[in-house]
Amino acid sequence: MILKLDLLSKKTGVSKRAIRYYIQRKLLSPPEGKLKGAYYTEKHLKELLRIKELTEQGVPLEVIREYKDKNKLFDKDISTFPEHPVSVKDYDKTEYEVWKRFYISDGIEMHLRSDIILQVNMNELKENITKTIKKYK
Repeated sequence: MILKLDLLSKKTGVSKRAIRYYIQRKLLSPPEGKLKGAYYTEKHLKELLRIKELTEQGVPLEVIREYKDKNKLFDKDISTFPEHPVSVKDYDKTEYEVWKRFYISDGIEMHLRSDIILQVNMNELKENITKTIKKYK
């Protein structure tokens, strides 16, 4: 299967700009060929769909890249690991912090920094918070 950038974008629902960004950040393998002859294969399609799946689960890009670097991108669901075997690399927190917002119930949401997300089982945490809220209703 040979895909041009437009078709890869349409098949995955990931913008062309995001695809280029993922390649730049070494999350997605670069295309085969050069310049206007560049094309993507089924390998790229699978990688991109996995990256999309993980980012939708709130897994930071730094962690996805570490998994890819260790050839573990297609291991079982990263967000359900009891202890994450990789951690977010240290970064200058004065530059940026990544936060993820989680809906708990009507009118209640929780904000967690990306490095905290790696240390907790999100499903278990949400379930415990929901049970606690129900006690007070």
